[in-house]
Formats: sequence, structure tokens, C-alpha cells
Amino acid sequence: MFTSDTRTENYLNQMGVKWKYTNAIKFGDLIAGWDTKNMARPVAVREDAVEEYATLTMNGSMAPAPILAVTELGLDVVDGIQRLTASQLCNETSISAYVIECDSKELLATLHVMSNARLQGRAEPMEWTRRRAVEVLVCGYNMSHEEVARIGGWRVQDIESIAKSIEYRRVVEAIGGPSNLPDSILSIVAKNSDTQNVLLSGAIGAEFFENLKRGGFSAEDAEPHIEQFFQPMAKIANSRKVYTERLSDFLQDPDVDVRLKGRKGFVLPPDIKLRRGMRVVIGIIEDIKKSGCDLVGADEFFKLTQQIRDGVHELSSKHKKRATVRVEGDRYKNHE
Repeated sequence: MFTSDTRTENYLNQMGVKWKYTNAIKFGDLIAGWDTKNMARPVAVREDAVEEYATLTMNGSMAPAPILAVTELGLDVVDGIQRLTASQLCNETSISAYVIECDSKELLATLHVMSNARLQGRAEPMEWTRRRAVEVLVCGYNMSHEEVARIGGWRVQDIESIAKSIEYRRVVEAIGGPSNLPDSILSIVAKNSDTQNVLLSGAIGAEFFENLKRGGFSAEDAEPHIEQFFQPMAKIANSRKVYTERLSDFLQDPDVDVRLKGRKGFVLPPDIKLRRGMRVVIGIIEDIKKSGCDLVGADEFFKLTQQIRDGVHELSSKHKKRATVRVEGDRYKNHE
């Protein structure tokens, strides 16, 4: 047996659905397989939650009544699978419930996904619930980013970012790439390319993404490689040839070579760290160019650049450090 709950009633009223509270429900009234699917969780039933609810029931403590929806096949469980499973485990034959009638598939899907989190039950991590809401409501039912953000109390920008990542995940899968790339990496792909170009890269792109996964690249480490691989190409270019060359360059990169040949558990060699840091600087310079900002105090940047040049010469086995320190302007003396 379950008890009525004002939180559930207020929630259903806020969502605008018609409901009634009844205590005459039998397990046979539920649709077949009600305990095998759960849109609000990655698995339908969590044993720890069932055991907790069962213990409370055996001790005489009643949990809030579940939410059921009227369908042609019987009563569908919208919220409360863990509680119902526990009740069944305790050999209860009659249950109380909030029974709703809803003629909107979108609203019913929203209730399935969001009720557990909104009613503060044994919810999944909010990051998971938010992503699930985007998968079901935005990608599945074409609800707007603003609607989903408002229902969940989230930022619209976060919903947009997740939706974009899901879109690109599907595109990567379509070309044969890995299905579990992190959202952070997919967001960088979205920033540097469009879905058409990812599709155009085909099997070569799939191999590129697979190697990113194999190498255990973080989003920060993967960004310069993604920028390079998906940089714009001429309209008349042979895309297959271009992507093949870019994949070859990627695989020959020392950083990539270290990761893919089983040394990723070791500390990266200092020269690879240096190369990575310099690439980051180049990326920042490009960002400044695009922003149109002025570079204040250029002399200081030239001094830093010179220190880097001198340091590289000193480290190189092919060069010796110059006896006199040059300034940037000296590079052009022989051309006057």
C-alpha cells in the first residue's frame, strides 16, 4: 500500500494533467513488462532502491503512491517502478496510485523522464537526467531547447550543447566511428566542422576518431588535432586524398605515436609537452586574430618569443645558441 502525497499532486497540477487517486489497483492491471523499461534510469530496476523500499514497507512505513497512465494495453508506470517492485516483493496484492489521463505523447514522455528527479526520489545523477531529457524530448520529440530547460530548471545553453553533442555522436556512428566519444570532444568537433564534413570524411574520419579514443585523448589534448583534421579545404580538392593525408600527419605526430603505442601510462616526454604547449599558443593567437583585438605590449611578446627561439636552438643538436642576442627587427637587416 502507498500513501497520497501533496508533492506529487502539486507536480501533476503544475504539469497540467488530469489525475485521480485510487487504492483499487491490482498488479494485473499494469501493462505487461512494466518492470523492464524505465525512461528515467539507465536500468529499469535498481536492487538497492528496491531493498530499501521493501524494508520500509515491512517496517510499516508507506512510500508515496506511484504515477500510472491509462493506455489501451493497461496502466503504464510513469513513476514508481522501484516502489512497485518492492511492494510486489512484499506480496502486496492491492496498491494505491495516482492515475493520469494524457493525450499528448510529448507530455507523457516528459513525465516519464522528469518525474523521478522533480519529485526528489532516488534519482540518477543530474547530469545523466539532463542528457536523457535531451535525448528523449529534444531529439525524440522535437521539443525546443527552451522548453526542456524550463521543465528541468537548466540553462538553455547547456541543453543546446548536449543536443549538438548527441547530433554529432550519431554522425560519427554513421561513418563507423566509436559510439562512446565524450561530449566534450564532440563539442570541439561541432565547433570546428559541420555534420556534412564529418560524413564526407567517411571511413578515414572513423579511423581518426577511433584513434582519438584509443589514445585516451582529453578534450584539451584532442582539440588541436581536430582543428587540423577538419580545417577548411578548397572546393575543388579531392576530399578523400586530403583526409588521408591529414590522418597520416595525425598518426605520425610524436604525441599521437606515444599514446597509440602503449606508453600512455607513462609521463609524456618533455619535448612532446613543449610541442603541445606551443600548439596551444598558436591556437590562442588564431583566436585573437578572429576576435579582432589589438595586441597590447607587443615588445614583451617578442621578448618571450625570442627566449623560446633561443631555448629551442640550445636544445637542438643541429644548432648552437647564438653568441649575441638578437631582437625581432634584426631578422630583416639583410633585406634592406
